[in-house]
Amino acid sequence: MNVGEKICSYKARLGFTYFQEFADAAGVSGSWLNDISKKEKIQKVNDIGQLSKLCSYLGTTIDQLLKNDEIEKVEFKELEIIDINSIEDIGILINNVIVLLQKDGVRMDDVLMNDKSKEVCIDALNVAKILVKQHL
Repeated sequence: MNVGEKICSYKARLGFTYFQEFADAAGVSGSWLNDISKKEKIQKVNDIGQLSKLCSYLGTTIDQLLKNDEIEKVEFKELEIIDINSIEDIGILINNVIVLLQKDGVRMDDVLMNDKSKEVCIDALNVAKILVKQHL
């Protein structure tokens, strides 16, 4: 996914209809945001401040936003779905998701997950696993 596709994806997922409202929420110029949404890559950054504000708003890094990440996509569809009949089955399913999250190229809502977001998901899954064990 290139930078323009990422911007458009974020706009849609965040529920914005227009680039100007997306830009206002992020604290950047609407025309600037609209302009970069049309690019495949950005080789020269004229206003690092706007790019930094946008990345801060999106919870991503500049590198992740600008990098064309057409690498192998790892999707949750790869998980072997099992019939959950016991606590052991739930534990196996959670462990499979954790293993998947530790791979490179994991995407959520078609956006490449960074290490921090993967760490948060893994922590949440570990807590869920403990809660399931305690209450089943």
